[in-house]
Amino acid sequence: MKSRQRGMMSLMITGMLLIGALLFSLGSAKTVFYQVKRAQNEIEARKAHWGAEGGLECVFATANSSNKPPSDATLISDCNSLSSDLSINVTVGLDDYTVDSKVAGIRNESTNQRKIVTGSRVMKGAIQTAADLVFNGDVDIFPDVSGPHPAGDYKCLAVVYKSQVSYNPSVTTNRFTVENPKTDGPYEDFSGSCHSDYKTTLTTASDTTSTPPGSSGSEFKNDFLKDPNLDPFESFFKASKADIADVRSGYEVRSSTPSSNCKEIIEEAFSESSDNKVWIQGHCDIGGTGIMTGDHTPKTLVIENGLFGSWGVSEFHGAIYHLVDVTKPPFNDASSLASTWEIMKSHAQYKDYLALSSGTTVYMDGGAFYPEGGAVFDSPGGQVVIHGSYSLSYNSEKNGEEGQRAYDWVKGSWNDF
Repeated sequence: MKSRQRGMMSLMITGMLLIGALLFSLGSAKTVFYQVKRAQNEIEARKAHWGAEGGLECVFATANSSNKPPSDATLISDCNSLSSDLSINVTVGLDDYTVDSKVAGIRNESTNQRKIVTGSRVMKGAIQTAADLVFNGDVDIFPDVSGPHPAGDYKCLAVVYKSQVSYNPSVTTNRFTVENPKTDGPYEDFSGSCHSDYKTTLTTASDTTSTPPGSSGSEFKNDFLKDPNLDPFESFFKASKADIADVRSGYEVRSSTPSSNCKEIIEEAFSESSDNKVWIQGHCDIGGTGIMTGDHTPKTLVIENGLFGSWGVSEFHGAIYHLVDVTKPPFNDASSLASTWEIMKSHAQYKDYLALSSGTTVYMDGGAFYPEGGAVFDSPGGQVVIHGSYSLSYNSEKNGEEGQRAYDWVKGSWNDF
């Protein structure tokens, strides 16, 4: 009897131990299952997060590589097509773009937001000038744009200047008019008009010092942008001026004197340049005819430490960069500068205009020489004079220097470390 009771007790104890082990196993399995599900959810959440980050990166990279603003409809559509779960929206502000990128999964979704601004190293405006810029006569500029305006049109950008821009109508009927940008002008597939706050029309003598753009009573609108820190060299070449020798080495380099036929020198250099980039050292007078007028290949022409003169009506299918160090002779002495102008090849054609200008003029357009790819005047302390009927139709694709538009993340974005 006692033996039978002991056996029953053993069975009961064994059964209880087995039940306990089973309960423990079930509890452990539940915990493991929970952890697996949690891990799966975390993986899905991270996939949604990085998918949304991928949408942001697509907008940023495509804007920088395509020369289009982040708000461009085609750009956004192309990025959205990367995934059926991806939805990108770009809100245009006055100074930046807010990009919202959302990935909506079955169990998880992620919405990431970053702000994009135009980069500091970027060519902006149809004209950039560190020199004092003077316009005389009838002027029409079909400008660049800095981006869309929240109202739906565009923030046009005609001139970015460091010091001063002046306008002097030769007769009462003269006008300085900023038109709407050309179709495809600022960038490929562009079509739009300037917001009224970014579209200047001048009818009387004016200058940006006495009547700053956007101020009360000023005819200058916000398409004239003053940038006291403007560094034309860096924005155009994406390099420091200390590296000028390296930049110059990528060009077909020639020398010119006041009496040289600079037009022929330039055209010969372009014919030998594999990438349509020519660098002239010295004074350059192109006379009254255009440079390579029949060749529409985008070009870049640099004139370094030399006076530039022209007097005829001509269009140049490229960009011109005029660089002068006014601390060097003959630019640092009014008498020497005047004497140099007197021996320029076409002096007789524009001497009357020089007589009306200051003693610091280093660039004289006595007719209408207008470069489609934009003009950059990098001669702080000097003066640039454009006289006559001037019509500049800006086309960024005519600029031989690549990467004209660039964007940066606003500080604080995840990838600015």
